[in-house]
Amino acid sequence: MSQTVPDISVSGDWVNVNTATGIAVGAAILITNKSGITSAGAWVILAEGAHPDAKSTSGTIIGDVNSQYAQATVPSGSLAIWAKCTVPTRSVSLSVQAL
Repeated sequence: MSQTVPDISVSGDWVNVNTATGIAVGAAILITNKSGITSAGAWVILAEGAHPDAKSTSGTIIGDVNSQYAQATVPSGSLAIWAKCTVPTRSVSLSVQAL
């Protein structure tokens, strides 16, 4: 297990996971949804690379906000990782850990 970093909170705006956690771009990371919020149609989305367009919903879904403890593993060598919730009024807590 690697050193624990504080959880990050994401809502309807894209958050750079690497910047928010201090984990270097390209490092392998594990992202876990720690929220249990109920909201129909709310999903946690991850995108890789340049800052996604604000309205974009393209990317990898790691689970709806009811999927507490759903996880995504980002392999080493990846570009910058971005996360957001598809419902702007909801906030989701994500645990991020370098592998």
